[in-house]
Formats: sequence, C-alpha cells, structure tokens
Amino acid sequence: MFEVLFNAWLLLCLLRVCFCIRSQSEKADNTNLSWMKLIRIGFAGEMICYYVLICSYVAVELGVAAWLMEYLQSVRGQTTSQSFYYLSGFFAMIMLGRFLGSFVVERLGYLRVVAVSLLGGGASLLVGILGPDLCIIALPISGLFFSIVFPTVAAHVTGLHKENNGLLLGLLFTFGGIGGALGPWTVGVVGQKYGLELGLCSMVVFCFIAFSTVAILFAKQSAQAKARA
Repeated sequence: MFEVLFNAWLLLCLLRVCFCIRSQSEKADNTNLSWMKLIRIGFAGEMICYYVLICSYVAVELGVAAWLMEYLQSVRGQTTSQSFYYLSGFFAMIMLGRFLGSFVVERLGYLRVVAVSLLGGGASLLVGILGPDLCIIALPISGLFFSIVFPTVAAHVTGLHKENNGLLLGLLFTFGGIGGALGPWTVGVVGQKYGLELGLCSMVVFCFIAFSTVAILFAKQSAQAKARA
C-alpha cells in the first residue's frame, strides 16, 4: 500500500514540474524565451545541485518526523506520551532554529550555515540513535540544526537568480516534495529489513549527500570568484 502511495506522490511531483515549466513558458511568450531555454535555466548544473540538496534535506526532516515516535516506542521502550513530547520537541526546535537562524545567516554566509547545520544535525541524529537513553534528547535537538537549511537554500536560490524565480522556486519545492516522500519510505524499507534503528540511521546518509552537494556548490562558487578576480 505504501509503495502505491509513494508512486502516486512521485507522479504528482512530476506533474508539478511540468506545470511549473508550462506556467513559465506562457510568461516567456512576452519575453522571447523558449521552452528549451526555460528547461536549460531550470536544470542547469548548479540548480541540479540545489535540487539534490533540498530533496536530501526534506527526506531527513520528514523521515525523522514520520518515524521518531515509532522508534522511541518500539526500540527505546518509551510510552506514547513520552515519545509525543520528543516529537513535539523536534518541531519546537525547528521553529526556534528558524527564528534564531535569521540573525546569523547573512553574517556567516548561506552555504557555510547550511554546511554547519547539516553536520550538526547529522551528528545529533547519530548520538540520539546510537547513544544510551540519556542521549535521546539529541534527537529533537537535531531539529534546531536542520531548521535553517530549507529557508536558507530558498533564499540563496532567490538571490542568485533574479529572473525566473517562479520556475526555479517551483522546481525547488517540487524536489523538496519528492524528498518528503523518499525519506519516510527509505526508513520504512531499511527498517523492515535491518531494524528500525538502522532505518533511522539511513537519514544520516541523506545528510551526507546534502553536505557533499554543499561542498560542490561552495567549490564552484569559489572557482567563479577566483575567475572574476
């Protein structure tokens, strides 16, 4: 049943991609832009990195959110009310992190903040999952780190591309939606075969993918800055 829902979600995401391109194509009639040019803009090498980054991040956030209570109850032996407090804490940390992050993003730089957030969030996940019961508190704390990633990436893309923002943000959010389906599905598949503890640990792999993408983007931008100098 879950595979059917997952495939249906992917189909909806693909339809949304087509809708975004079509909407921008209609606007392009007034600016002499073609379908092919819109596709080249939306799927340029740099933008593909941002799509992978946002997809991986949302996979982590929703994968943890979807399975955290089940993990705490079935693996850690906590009650429903106890696990609910941890899940609420996870989302509270996300809210707090996005508020606090607004004060540091501009000062430290977009990509640098995203990289630190992914490292901190991934480390918190590992400590919370593999550590003793005292370390479970690290699971909701991971939300404090992860919270900054999505709005920072969206703001960075908007700042880099003054034109065609509707197309680029539409595609960016669509790939975020794909990640939202991919994360819980991955935890479920890995957890069914190897146990829920390893299933939740699989989210760290998505953290690594996202961090690697940030490293690629940072290297590209550094090379471009040197070329302009």
